[in-house]
Amino acid sequence: MPKHAKSARLLRVEGTIQREISEILVKEVSDPRLKDVTITGIDMTPDFSIAYVYWTIYSDLASSGEKADAGLQAAKGLIKRQLARKMTTFKIPDLIFKRDTTIEYGDHIEQLIAKLNHESK
Repeated sequence: MPKHAKSARLLRVEGTIQREISEILVKEVSDPRLKDVTITGIDMTPDFSIAYVYWTIYSDLASSGEKADAGLQAAKGLIKRQLARKMTTFKIPDLIFKRDTTIEYGDHIEQLIAKLNHESK
C-alpha cells in the first residue's frame, strides 16, 4: 500500500486508467502474449507522473508470465498513445508494468493449508 494518502482525484484517475488499459488490451492490442493478462490495479505517484500498472496472468507456466511481461513492454507505446486519446488529463503518466503475485501467493497458501490438513488426518 502506498505511503501517501490518496486524494479523491488521484483515486479517480487510477480507476480510469485501469479501466482504459484493460479495454485497450482487449480491443486494440493483438499481441497473443497478452491474451490472458488482467490489469489488477494502478498505483500513481501523487504528482501523476508515474503509474505503476499491476497485472496478472492466469497460467501456471512461468514462461507465460515472462512472455506477457515482454508483450506489455512491447505494447507500452501503443497503450500510452491510446490512453492519451481517451483521457482528458493534461499529462499521461509514464507506465511501469509490475506483475501482481498476490493471486499466486494466495494459491500457495491454500496449498500449504490443504497439505497441513491432509497430514494431520
